[in-house]
Amino acid sequence: MRTSRFCLMILLCFEAAFAVACRGGSLEIKDIQGTWTREKYLTTVRLTRSPFSERPETLTIKDNKLYWTSYHEGSWRKIIRIETDKNKGISRLVLGGWEVESPGRKMTVAPFKPEMNRVGKVEAIAFLDDAVVTNKQEPFVRLSMSLKQRVAELVLAGTYQDEKGQIYSFDKSGMAHWPTQSFSYEAALDSTEASCDYFLVDIARNPVNTKKYGFKWVAGKLELFNITDRDWGVNCEDRPFTILTPKVE
Repeated sequence: MRTSRFCLMILLCFEAAFAVACRGGSLEIKDIQGTWTREKYLTTVRLTRSPFSERPETLTIKDNKLYWTSYHEGSWRKIIRIETDKNKGISRLVLGGWEVESPGRKMTVAPFKPEMNRVGKVEAIAFLDDAVVTNKQEPFVRLSMSLKQRVAELVLAGTYQDEKGQIYSFDKSGMAHWPTQSFSYEAALDSTEASCDYFLVDIARNPVNTKKYGFKWVAGKLELFNITDRDWGVNCEDRPFTILTPKVE
């Protein structure tokens, strides 16, 4: 079964590469569909285990629209077409105005440089100006999941033990299991009103007054904090309510 899936993946990759080659190296919108985020952000979060150590920025291309977000604000543009300059090795997205279905006469051109992998599939894109991104001229890499899910994997997912020997776990599926409760969790990516890293609990059940817990990695251990109401915004209490040690599996 695994061999069959591997062969299928290889076949699909070669089909994608063959399709681009047949078009003379020209890209189509479908070649860059998906979710793209700053490679620098992922690298920094992986090293620091802190979602707020770098500013996130994500693009999602689907249904002929480009959706942009900084996780504090977001917007979208209609994609009119994609152009390729084979001599310069760059492509251009021709876009309508922000949140305008009908492009009219006023359009924006966003040049970008695609980076292909060995089988001809686009694996990174770098926009050459700030027409659609804040962080220009740096690679955005494709994600196979949402950025919030990926960040949760990098900073929280795992099984831990507290000082009393009790087990805490954060699944990659987005479920947390603690000694006294289980809940869905989501890493927070908007740091504008926060003084500490935190995650949200059961957002679907409580979209307005969502419970939050703070966290911090110190010397290889995960410290969890209650959120205090004494100040404006999201602030962690001075001391953690528990300190967790990762379990070696």
